[in-house]
Amino acid sequence: MQHIRLTRADCDRHDATDAIQKALDTPNVDAVTVEYTGRPWIVRPLFIRRDGRSLRLNPGVAIEAKPGAFKDIHDCLLSVLGQENVTIEGHGATLRMRKEDYTGTKSTKGTKAYTPSEWRHGVSIRGSRSTNVSGITVESSGGDGIYIGAYAPGLDYGHGVASNVVQVHDCALDQNHRAGLSVVSGTGIHIERTTASNTKGTAPQCGFIVEPANPTHEADVSFVDCKSGNDASGGFYVNLARMKDPIREARISFRACRVFRSGGSGIRIRLFPTESRGSVVAEDCLFENTAGPGLHLQWTPKSNINARFDNCVWKNAAYIRESAFRFDLSDGEVQNGTVTFSRAMLFAALRRRDLLNVQCVDGMVFPGISGDVAVYDRVGGTLPIPELPNVNVITEILP
Repeated sequence: MQHIRLTRADCDRHDATDAIQKALDTPNVDAVTVEYTGRPWIVRPLFIRRDGRSLRLNPGVAIEAKPGAFKDIHDCLLSVLGQENVTIEGHGATLRMRKEDYTGTKSTKGTKAYTPSEWRHGVSIRGSRSTNVSGITVESSGGDGIYIGAYAPGLDYGHGVASNVVQVHDCALDQNHRAGLSVVSGTGIHIERTTASNTKGTAPQCGFIVEPANPTHEADVSFVDCKSGNDASGGFYVNLARMKDPIREARISFRACRVFRSGGSGIRIRLFPTESRGSVVAEDCLFENTAGPGLHLQWTPKSNINARFDNCVWKNAAYIRESAFRFDLSDGEVQNGTVTFSRAMLFAALRRRDLLNVQCVDGMVFPGISGDVAVYDRVGGTLPIPELPNVNVITEILP
């Protein structure tokens, strides 16, 4: 098998697309290496179309979106569509788009205006199997830094076969338009040691999103040691409201993850209405300095999804608005799913607001929410939650 190296001689300063795409499309090649040339590689949309292909970006390499290109609302910087055994590695390398151009926040003199879109992703992995992404920085996309979803030729965007066994680790996702990283349809998805920051543009504006978009989508995702900072509307967002297929099972976990600043919530979980089964688990996580609720739970006991928070800590939550914990609850008379707190700790904000806000019909009780929450408060007092009789709140006044 060949190994192609792209050097300065291949780096057309105005448009290097053809050189890179030709290398990626060449048969009987196992790896394409893009070398550092001292100037960026300016490109139109790139595609990995062959199984078993490895794209290696040397330290210092910058792959940059060409000004005036990417006019289609689904144009992505690098796409992997329906392939197997693809590797993208680039420790110290950057994939950079032109978010300000696409969103109209920067003058695009001499170019046709862009149609608004949330799908101009930095890296788009759709319907692919055994894909590994490591080390890269993805910034200023017109959608998500990294998007993982479904694909089938001829079907509308987002439909088709789910991605399977995708690993993303040691990546940095900065200043993207919709999300740092999103999983819309995937099984065996593992995200580790990856940071999302400064996401701002269009909803949901979160660092990490798991959001199946139709009833047949899959959601089997694990996050380990991932961090979110300064994302406009939240750190982690799980939305399973569209999973309505009883044979589908969601398995989502967060372990040793951290939100160190958020313009919205720390972690938001939406579990209604859904007919699918499964679990959402957060273990050993820290959510701190969130302008909105540290935990925002939208839940109905009719859901077959069980949520668990084990040894999680919330600090300085809701320092601007709302409450430290916000629960939007409905349909309490049917008890299928559960929410459990174990060794959970809440440190109230310095500028204290309500610790808990329960939104539900008056008189409803939710015994399916249970466990222990230790509240450390500089004001003291009780935390009455008659709607949650099985939640044991232990309060302690901080000096």
